[in-house]
Amino acid sequence: MFAFEWNTSSLSCSFRNKEIVDIVNLEINQDLEDRDVKNESRNSGEIDFTGRYKMMKSENFDKFLEELGVGFLQRTIANRAHPDYEITRNGDTYKLKTISEFKTSEINFKLNGEEFEENRLDGLRVKATIVQKGNKWIHKQISDRNLVTIIREFKDDTIRVTGALNNVAFVRIYKKVK
Repeated sequence: MFAFEWNTSSLSCSFRNKEIVDIVNLEINQDLEDRDVKNESRNSGEIDFTGRYKMMKSENFDKFLEELGVGFLQRTIANRAHPDYEITRNGDTYKLKTISEFKTSEINFKLNGEEFEENRLDGLRVKATIVQKGNKWIHKQISDRNLVTIIREFKDDTIRVTGALNNVAFVRIYKKVK
């Protein structure tokens, strides 16, 4: 169906841009009503998302940032960074901290789709939601300019992060640090 390959043992990811955009759009267009998300989260068992993850691979992130409207200098810095994720949990609230040598940012959220504000890479303060769907987090960033959707899929000790804006997509792979 799609030519996207994700091999967690070798941390390889290769895709054709149109196909990954289609995958992300399928996730966006699926019915994510609160009751369905809550039911699927309950039925999927308790998943431990917490820990520290190191970025191992990144594809097409520069083109995604360009589509988002991020300037050349900021894109260059962002592409040279190899950020870590640090995910912690306090009750039903998660904190996702993105740590790099250039910048650290964090968001606090609940996986039930409760709206929060965050500063996006293009400099906009946007409204955002994150819902859990099985082993995936569907993260929507909404501004008056556009909608960015980021999907974080947790598998074994790896996170595959895919995102799309218009017809431009990226993939990043993170591996849990022991």
